[in-house]
Amino acid sequence: MSNTPAYSPARGQAAELRLKTLTPGRRSLSWLLGQSDYLWLDRVTGRMMARIARAVQIDATVAWPAPIAPRATARQPPLAWFSFALGEHTARDWIRAFDTALSQSCDAEAFAPAMERLRALHALDPIDRPARAASGLMTQRAHDVRVLLIDERASVRAGGMSRAQRRKAFRDMVEAARKAHPGATFWLARSRAQGTGPWLSEHARGVLPGQLRSISEDEDASLCASIDHAAHVYTVAAPEGMHALLTGVPLHVFGTPYYAGWGLSHDARSFAHRRARPTLAQFCAVLFGSFTHYLDPSTHARGTVDALLDAIELQRSVTARFAGIPHVAGVRFQWWKRHFATPFLAAGGARLRWTRNAAALADGECAALWGARSTNGLPHGTRVMRMEDGFLHSHGLGSDMSKPRSQVVDTRGLYFDASRPSDLSMLLNEASFNDAELARAAALREQIVRYGLTKYNLGCRRPAWRAPAGKTVVLVPGQVADDASIRLGTRAISTADALLREVRALRPDAWIVYKPHPDVLSGNRRGLVDAQGLADVVDTASDLISLIDAADEVHTLSSLSGFEALLRGKRVHTYGLPFYAGWGLTCDALAPVPWRARTLTLDMLTAGVLLRYPLYWDWRLRLFTTPERIVQELAPLAARPLLPPGADRWRLPRKVTRWSHNVLRHALWRLQR
Repeated sequence: MSNTPAYSPARGQAAELRLKTLTPGRRSLSWLLGQSDYLWLDRVTGRMMARIARAVQIDATVAWPAPIAPRATARQPPLAWFSFALGEHTARDWIRAFDTALSQSCDAEAFAPAMERLRALHALDPIDRPARAASGLMTQRAHDVRVLLIDERASVRAGGMSRAQRRKAFRDMVEAARKAHPGATFWLARSRAQGTGPWLSEHARGVLPGQLRSISEDEDASLCASIDHAAHVYTVAAPEGMHALLTGVPLHVFGTPYYAGWGLSHDARSFAHRRARPTLAQFCAVLFGSFTHYLDPSTHARGTVDALLDAIELQRSVTARFAGIPHVAGVRFQWWKRHFATPFLAAGGARLRWTRNAAALADGECAALWGARSTNGLPHGTRVMRMEDGFLHSHGLGSDMSKPRSQVVDTRGLYFDASRPSDLSMLLNEASFNDAELARAAALREQIVRYGLTKYNLGCRRPAWRAPAGKTVVLVPGQVADDASIRLGTRAISTADALLREVRALRPDAWIVYKPHPDVLSGNRRGLVDAQGLADVVDTASDLISLIDAADEVHTLSSLSGFEALLRGKRVHTYGLPFYAGWGLTCDALAPVPWRARTLTLDMLTAGVLLRYPLYWDWRLRLFTTPERIVQELAPLAARPLLPPGADRWRLPRKVTRWSHNVLRHALWRLQR
């Protein structure tokens, strides 16, 4: 049993949506089984079922993806969507309802900050790809007129035009653009909208400008970010046209998209049923504030435009953090680990490949190494970044191939390597944390403590022993004997035996509890010691957090448990050089600790270590997420009973299954590449 409370969602927390009912592949079946509210019109099956439902007069609600935060791959759930009740209604009725809403008063001023964020974040570019302008557009001379032509597929869902009509509209568009801007530089950009058939430009070769350039020349370029640098944008009906309106670039429309016909664009067609003449702010407030449904990536529940914009901002900030690393080679990674490492190593939109030959790196490639593995064999001058398990990692050991919710990717060193600065030490030395960030760190720390979370969250079991009355309880957590944190983060005292002797000498009257490392108890790593004569209790059964709760002090070489004890308000003594030592929060045997230039509060340390340094990954949405989301994922399983060492008979089959799954997923990734 544990004294850690069982996890329960916070009062008032919205229920999570069933992501499978939103994910292409089984949405129509989910509707038939009564598990989903929607028939989705962005797939042929959904459109066919909607026709049948109308014919037999079955009440149904149809939906289709909204343009915000599109996904780069088709197998992911939409994060924003439109919907309306089928019944006697048609798509034209949706436009009529939209027209009516635009004709009524709305609080456009209140929506203005969200509209600015939509523009600045390039929210209509894919959320899971970097938003970067084509380099050629940015380097062109300022006085050049840059005209951007958006290419589209011949057939798109709910386009309102036949293929022949769309081909003609595209030819008319190109001819009109050439006539209106005879001296301009023309660029062609492909829309990310789902569609079928050839590109419209393939049927317009005879009218395309002779010196036409393509943003595809820059493989990292995205369409909306490139629109910012255009003087005019021409489109048939691409969803990215909406970004041109947001950024104030004149938009010329030759099809029937939802954003045309309201007086905001230059339209080649007339729209008799679109009578309202809103301002852009009113249009956005109604479209994105009232008519769009959202999935909040941080809760998996229904959300708001601001919650989705927060998620987009997080993806963009991760991309910016690693933007200077365009090419990454994962060196000597085990096959099972590659699937887990892929989203983290490609965080900045880098092109990632894997190799076992360290000498085979190309010029400009950054070598990614696991942990503190040697750089031997790498070409001289090769840039190196290192990867290691994050501090809220999983609900099982990393060595048991548990799926990582967080990892750290460090471009200087690693947090446990005291021989050199790391991204974490630089951050803790130099970062400014505002009041809001410190309050968020305090709240996160409170959640971690409340739910008894730790790095691997193996389960809970309270200690069976009871310390004698009046005795100071000192916890000495064990570490893996050959772990890099021992090799790189200790000095004179570097073994558990030596540490226990030192602690006994310093605390001769204390009740000393030694806790072997779970990787050692599992048999995955080395580090067993005979501590019976040095400690009052050698506890192999209790979980670490319950032991920290029972202790008055924690004495450690460089274990992460020292940081976990700090989060819980315990007195921590360090005998090595862990990342949390030397900031004025611990009693350090080795002082001064290198690469420490200031004193931190506990909330400052928490903000740097848990909010800024790691990367958190949502495997269901395949997006970077927040530590608060990871807490919600890990908390239910963290409270499960901790099994004694060797008692889990499913452990080996589970490892075999995970190994096979990861190898197959990595092989599929290689084939797709």
